[in-house]
Amino acid sequence: MTGREELDDNDQIADDQDDDLVLPERLADSLQRAIAPHTELFLRQAREALTPALASIASMWTPQFKSIAKSVNAYLELSLAPYFDQLRETLKRFEPQLERDYPRNWWGIKNLESVPLETLVLEEGLPLAWVPERRVLELLLAAGGPRERRAIMQRNQRGIMRDCRRLLAAITSAEGRRAAAYVTEAIDAMEAGYPAAAQALSMNFIDTFGRAHIERWGHHTAKNGRPVVENLTMRDALVIGACWRSHANYRPGEPVPRTLSRHATAHGVGARQYTKINALLAVMHASALLKLLEVEAFASS
Repeated sequence: MTGREELDDNDQIADDQDDDLVLPERLADSLQRAIAPHTELFLRQAREALTPALASIASMWTPQFKSIAKSVNAYLELSLAPYFDQLRETLKRFEPQLERDYPRNWWGIKNLESVPLETLVLEEGLPLAWVPERRVLELLLAAGGPRERRAIMQRNQRGIMRDCRRLLAAITSAEGRRAAAYVTEAIDAMEAGYPAAAQALSMNFIDTFGRAHIERWGHHTAKNGRPVVENLTMRDALVIGACWRSHANYRPGEPVPRTLSRHATAHGVGARQYTKINALLAVMHASALLKLLEVEAFASS
């Protein structure tokens, strides 16, 4: 065999190998196109045939599964009930300590670290300890600014007064009960339509009882007298910080402030200082202060 013949034979082998590689791909495409409709028909028929059967099986077994789950739940409740009772009793023993640091209306409030506490208590002077209830407190925290927050409080005035009454009803010490009688009179005046009387009595109550106990928090204030919130418990910051705002300096002859002011209540009687919202805030301040004194002073005296 000549070289030329060998080359021709090699070329023929290469050509045969190329045909072997291409032919199956073409054949596969042709077969896929041919059987695709039949495959889709088979799958559709199988689905239509199996769906009722699967539904029947599910309907047959669902009651059994539900019965088993119910039995398991009943067993777990019966078995674990003593442990849950013990856990509840244990947690109850911690409630007084918890409330010493966090007023109950703040329990369950999410993202406490994002609450602008200094803005709410030191700048706006809002009394938010124990009252109002958590629903209203959440509305206040979500509000866009001071005006909206005061509008929320005014819309919920009746409920807030009920919250204050419930708070006073929980006072048990002898000294606390005597003091609570004055705050109760302020609430009565507020509900009877005499907000000015409620404001005057509440602010004088704060001046009397607050001054008698405020010295113990003196080391928690900065040089300018502004409370350092970081040095206070959550409860003290809410009560003392808000009271501090209402004790801002005011001298007769100066423009009377519109925001709640102890000094303007005493020396600036008029429509600018005596308003329904200021009266509402004053009653809330007095109620929260009394609760704080009950926890910190009266109950232990």
